[in-house]
Order: sequence, then structure tokens, then C-alpha cells
Amino acid sequence: MKFLLTLAVLVIALKWWLSRQKRSARPVPPPAPAAPTPAPAPTPMCACAHCGLMLPVGEAWRDEQGRAFCGAEHRHLGPRP
Repeated sequence: MKFLLTLAVLVIALKWWLSRQKRSARPVPPPAPAAPTPAPAPTPMCACAHCGLMLPVGEAWRDEQGRAFCGAEHRHLGPRP
């Protein structure tokens, strides 16, 4: 009887060990590639009427005629001829 009990314990231990070996041998699937993010839309640019510096339209200072300037000082000085 001791022999059968020992044999049963060994069989169970062997099956448990083999199942762990199979689980660890499985290849891990690679992560799914992330979808590429779309490039941001380009910002519209304008040139300063005084010095010619290119700056985003949203940051430009405008005079009464609608001309774009890079700052208050150049707006005060006006456009260069």
C-alpha cells in the first residue's frame, strides 16, 4: 500500500511539473503595434511687415490696415519701405 501511495504522489508531482514546463515554453505573443498618430496640421505663418520675421498668424500684432507685426515696438514703428 505504501508503494502505491508513493507512486501516486510521484505521478501527480510529475504531471504538475510537466504542465508548468509547457506553460513556460509557450511563446508570448508580441504586443499589437500602436496605430500611428496623424501629423499635426501646419500652423499658418505670416511675416512681420517691419523686420520680415516669420511668426504664427495667431501671435501677430495687427495694425489698422491689417498688416502683421512681430511685436508692439515694430507695430509702433510701422512697415519698412
